[in-house]
Amino acid sequence: MRLDKKYIPTLGFFILLSTIIGATLFIEWALEPFGYEVAMDYEQKGHQLAAQGKLKESSKYFLKAAKIEDDNNSTSRRYRCAGSTASNIEDRIRYFKLALKYNPNNKNAKYELSKYKEAK
Repeated sequence: MRLDKKYIPTLGFFILLSTIIGATLFIEWALEPFGYEVAMDYEQKGHQLAAQGKLKESSKYFLKAAKIEDDNNSTSRRYRCAGSTASNIEDRIRYFKLALKYNPNNKNAKYELSKYKEAK
């Protein structure tokens, strides 16, 4: 028995390894649409908290929802909602700008942002 003999992986090992990697990538791809549902739940919770007058908590949920990017219009809407419920003026301006970054045609974000530009 020689101790200096190097181990060479077999073809079966490469097949097993590629199957595991492929299965992992497929599962991640298959579960990706569920991120959209999670974002919708966060957004719904944000609207509920805003209706109850808990604006600070509401803003946090809108930001969580906005971090899950699914399509630009939804992300823009979530940032606009976060801007509407933010307590700090600088945060409001930043969120409205982010809303316009994802959807330059967001009329509500443009209107809200114009109010802050006129005040300065």
